[in-house]
Amino acid sequence: MLRYLLLVVLLALQANLFAQQTIVMRDKTKISATILDVTSDKLKLKEGAVSTSLVAEVYYKDSLDAQQNDRIVQLMLYKDILVYANQKLVLKKEIAKLDLTKTETSPRSAEASDRYEFTEHNEMSFGFGLGINYGGIGGQFQYYPEKHIGLFAGGGYSLLTVGYNLGAEAHLTPDKSFSMFFSAMYGTNGFIIVEGASQFNKSYTGFSMGLGAQFANGRNPKNFFKAQIILPFRPDYDRDLDALKNNPSIIFEDDPWPILISFGYHFGNHSRGD
Repeated sequence: MLRYLLLVVLLALQANLFAQQTIVMRDKTKISATILDVTSDKLKLKEGAVSTSLVAEVYYKDSLDAQQNDRIVQLMLYKDILVYANQKLVLKKEIAKLDLTKTETSPRSAEASDRYEFTEHNEMSFGFGLGINYGGIGGQFQYYPEKHIGLFAGGGYSLLTVGYNLGAEAHLTPDKSFSMFFSAMYGTNGFIIVEGASQFNKSYTGFSMGLGAQFANGRNPKNFFKAQIILPFRPDYDRDLDALKNNPSIIFEDDPWPILISFGYHFGNHSRGD
């Protein structure tokens, strides 16, 4: 009797482990298959493989089935494939709520959840923002030769003239949806505007360094928000500012901040997988 019960349990576990999912293609074709893994461009199936670009939706029979395939579900979500569990849409921000602490595979699954939090890396991005790294008020193009390094060029309107900056960023945790980074750049980093005395108006260029943070969009992690504080090095600006402060015909209401603030939103392409 005990052997019979163990056999039933084993068969049930095996059936659940290799349970089939319903895959809906973008042309509305439906197939039943067992998804084993997700690569940069394919769903690996027990029965073969299918390109992720052709898949629109995947249906798991229940939340437990999706829970036991947490890593695969996350990868499909980041591929912009809609995933359903028990006919309920699973959102990217909800995947972290899948509680694996009561399953035998929870340690491995927890590691996978951390490792695949932000599984693909943009090869390039374009964003709009406010700050000297966007040329004042403007845009920025960024290219990533390696996932930790981003090279950028920004340009825009900086009150007096066209502003620009060229530089690089070094990201500490590029695999995460939240990443701190250091930046270094050269370009427009200051300007002086004197109302009623335009002869003193001037823009300045120089070297600047920054510390920032990048936040992936929860619904579309290839896009992200950026914010940073920037320390400009501008000796000519400081010299001219001191001279204006000593000019009795010019009144200063407030001293400028020694640091600058930047923020923006970027659109990525996820063309690079690591």
